Amino acid sequence: MAVPALWAQASGSYLGIWIWEVDAARAKELRLGQPGGIEVTRVRAGSPAEAAGVQAGDVVMEYEGQKVQGIEHFSRLVRETPSGRNVKLRVVRNGSAQVLTAKILAQNERPAETARIVQTQERQDVPSSLMTWRSPVIGVDAEPLFGQLAGYFGVTEAVLVRAVASGSPAERAGMKAGDVITRVGKQPVTTPAEITARLRTVTTPTVQVVILRDRKEATFNVLLEERR
Repeated sequence: MAVPALWAQASGSYLGIWIWEVDAARAKELRLGQPGGIEVTRVRAGSPAEAAGVQAGDVVMEYEGQKVQGIEHFSRLVRETPSGRNVKLRVVRNGSAQVLTAKILAQNERPAETARIVQTQERQDVPSSLMTWRSPVIGVDAEPLFGQLAGYFGVTEAVLVRAVASGSPAERAGMKAGDVITRVGKQPVTTPAEITARLRTVTTPTVQVVILRDRKEATFNVLLEERR
């Protein structure tokens, strides 16, 4: 099964960044003082974020004066912002805070370079979403599945694996990009944040991850990196 492009969602507002949760260890590395916000891991060329001056490594702490509570919260704030509105982003870069202004666009206002990528992926008949999340514990980049995209993969809600890091616990267990994670242990998951929460409660060296691949269920025993 082909893995969808990150920018192929047909509706909603568009900022153009890949993001990652900031835990306590990462907050210390980024000189934040305490966990909070979301880290920008990549900025799409020609996107509103690039035009605003957002850079990889920035940590977005506030969006229009609202404290960012994590990936799901930030995604909702962007999604619900009307196209054409200028928003203030308070970011921390190299330990220093600054405020950037980004003009939010609708998906159909993506720059031409992005549109060409989307057209290539649309021939595969797979839509996708705006934001990804990375789990350094198991080594996957993932995004939530819902709506028509979830129906394409044969689920109501779940989490799509967009990429698996080389040599990671997920790769050693046999997971691949395009897998759909439905459960971690015995608990269903519908967002990447829920995967993080489930992993934090695991006390054993391995955890069972249930996925769908080509609409067929499979279970992998993943040896957690931090438990080895």
